[in-house]
Amino acid sequence: MADPATTLGVLDYVVFAALLTVTVITGLYHGVYKGGQTTTRQFLLADRKVFSIPIALTIIASFVSPVTLLGVPSEVYVYGPEYVTGTLNNLIMLPIAMVLYAPVFYGLNIMTCYQYLGIRYGYSMRAFGGFMFICQTVFYTGIVLFTPALAIEAVTGFDLWLLILITGVVCTFYTSIGGLSAVIWTDVVMAIVVLTTIVLLIITGTKATGDFSYIWEVNENASRTDLFQFPLDLTERFTFPSLFLGGLISNLSLWGVSQTAVQRILSAKSLNQARVSLAMNVPLVIGILVICALQGVVMYAYYYGPDPVDGTIRGPPNMTSPDQITVFFVEEQFGDIPGYLGLYISCLVAGSLSTISSNLNAMAAVVLVDILRPFREWRSGKESLTHSEKRDTRLSKILVLIFGILSIAISYLCVNLDTIVSLFNTIFGAVGGPLVGSFTLGMLWKRANTFGALIGAVTGFLMGVWVTLGSYVQDDSINMFGLFKLSFQWYSVMTLLTTLIVSVIMSEFFRCLDPEENVKEVDPSLLATFIRPKNYEVTSEDEDVVKSESKDLNENIKSIDDNESSDL
Repeated sequence: MADPATTLGVLDYVVFAALLTVTVITGLYHGVYKGGQTTTRQFLLADRKVFSIPIALTIIASFVSPVTLLGVPSEVYVYGPEYVTGTLNNLIMLPIAMVLYAPVFYGLNIMTCYQYLGIRYGYSMRAFGGFMFICQTVFYTGIVLFTPALAIEAVTGFDLWLLILITGVVCTFYTSIGGLSAVIWTDVVMAIVVLTTIVLLIITGTKATGDFSYIWEVNENASRTDLFQFPLDLTERFTFPSLFLGGLISNLSLWGVSQTAVQRILSAKSLNQARVSLAMNVPLVIGILVICALQGVVMYAYYYGPDPVDGTIRGPPNMTSPDQITVFFVEEQFGDIPGYLGLYISCLVAGSLSTISSNLNAMAAVVLVDILRPFREWRSGKESLTHSEKRDTRLSKILVLIFGILSIAISYLCVNLDTIVSLFNTIFGAVGGPLVGSFTLGMLWKRANTFGALIGAVTGFLMGVWVTLGSYVQDDSINMFGLFKLSFQWYSVMTLLTTLIVSVIMSEFFRCLDPEENVKEVDPSLLATFIRPKNYEVTSEDEDVVKSESKDLNENIKSIDDNESSDL
């Protein structure tokens, strides 16, 4: 059994300190290089000059959080490797993001994906979409900050709250100073650290436990290798339909219509570069998830299989949460190798830093572009195209600081939470379904209108919140309300269907009340490229026709950027 208070060696601290130093230097470099981040276009979109490979690495780094590094091995260790079958949805999810969402977002030349909702449906839908994203992301960020600290404390004795504070402060600092450029290039480093560490762990872990045939035999003897199960019980934690469909929608909300992902797509030099970066993530995502799942298979065989030498059963370590199992395994097997534990801790922190920094930058963009700027226009009584870029860039940095502090505060409230995989799917199921529904309906169905879409999204969101809270508040008993027993994997399906059905019905209802709705034309640039009119032309492969108001806005902002940059 692992010692719960292992002392980190000098080399462990050196490796960990080196990671933090690189992130700080990166933030400082992008904060001062060529005058630093002086416009919102630079701070929030990296001036749209990023190539496909850095974007691919920053996307994968942003979403390889402790949910993946700790949660997936934990789920497989406890419940079996069936969870890995959910990775198959990425074969469909990422192509959908490439073909459906990315061309529309990039072609409109916008700064946030919720601007699309404003152009398609009106400001009320834009504000509500931004609100749902912030609710989803701020809580997820707090969980991502807390989880690795809890696991690291369990085996090293490193103070939980100190580690949260260090991670949160460092991440907030380099994100607020260097903007999206710092986030992207730091994520490239983080991705390399994470990929190297998890591959090294699965190789050394398999070698320490036994060959893979022995590992699989132990799992098979425990009836854990039936990967494709199709029970009709919707309360079952994992089934192949729930893993595939539920995971598909939750992942679409994260990779397809989340500002965190869309912001990377919008920062690309061209639409083709954005598509290539998404295509590169197909093997990366599946490979990482499979490797993390194999870690769970290996750990189960190590703790519950007979020792190849004396036949004894080791038994699991004394842990307070299943999400700690991977860190215990690393410490027990490789804690005596100088720097190894420090490398793994750095891997976990790297996963947190990349996810948190991406979320902080994205939330700042949404608040500035989708809430504050429209509020100014409403207050002045006219549409403003002369926002002060200097002021808004400073404001963006302040917003990053505020969300960083808020995330640290939320992480302190995460002590008595469920496993992080269930939390992830619960959060993204309850909120992600309405977001996916709103964007998809707008791009695929011309008859969707403002009030119908808004009522549908609000209904889907409230349904998700109600079921989520009900499942946590009520005891797991026979008398529990039926929907509260639903597996968290089905939340995204439930909220998506609710949003789509209510939106369609209410859109048709308001069309009956207001005949003018039947003569309104939807700008083709707001529709998926494959359903646009045949006579609708695009200027080039890399740039769709831009809606006039979005084009005018960005031309004015670019002009302001040039003028204010010359003033510096």
